Amino acid sequence: MQLSRNLAGHLTDTETYWTFSGLSRLAGVAPDDPVLISAVRILCSEADARLLDMHFLYYSPVKDTNGEPIDDSSVADAYKSGFIVDPHNGEEIANFEEYLVPYFQVRQGLDHV
Repeated sequence: MQLSRNLAGHLTDTETYWTFSGLSRLAGVAPDDPVLISAVRILCSEADARLLDMHFLYYSPVKDTNGEPIDDSSVADAYKSGFIVDPHNGEEIANFEEYLVPYFQVRQGLDHV
């Protein structure tokens, strides 16, 4: 798949991140392409093939932002409690999944690849 060939050039770049849209451009397919989604799932798996870590951007409903990275622990807490606390005003957002967008980074520690 074109994604793996194009992603190979970024294996030492742990700072850049891609949303599904960015990965779809690397792969030359639509962001909702089922093969892309399956490939990303494999690349994020806990198996030996794991090359990508998934995190989230938070788009605040109370402040116009371009999306801000949010701590993984905050997302985990939101799934446990049923709400996320907006960092801009402290409001509890119950429908928090509407404001989260996954993004992917090359997993730390791949410099030996």
